[in-house]
Amino acid sequence: MEQRITQELQKLGAMYTAPIAVSKISFSPELRLLCEMNRCGAYGAGWGCPPGCGTVEELARRVREYRRGVVYQSVGTLEDSFDYEGMMAAEHIFGEISDGIRLYLKSSVPEPEALVLGAGACRFCPECTYPAAPC
Repeated sequence: MEQRITQELQKLGAMYTAPIAVSKISFSPELRLLCEMNRCGAYGAGWGCPPGCGTVEELARRVREYRRGVVYQSVGTLEDSFDYEGMMAAEHIFGEISDGIRLYLKSSVPEPEALVLGAGACRFCPECTYPAAPC
């Protein structure tokens, strides 16, 4: 299965992919502090971001229900460290890859056997049901 997921990720535009034992994944509470600063404007706006996605501990417990995973990466090009447009373009590409693999897994893997975690806010649905209804 990992090989099929890796191949699909590469078709979707992921530059790098690697299988990983979920036990090797670390969860950093410090990263959550960046979310709480809400610089992207997504904090409290959907199920994919805090607080909707749960605490770091809750997310870690949910992920640890799986034995294996596949990590993936795309790489964008920035003119300089202040290239906001370049950052947003790279985030958009990564989001498209994440949305694509969600669709692929939804059609080929029974839930709850697959969980997709990406970077940035979820844009999968045209309008998020948060907090009124479940995802």
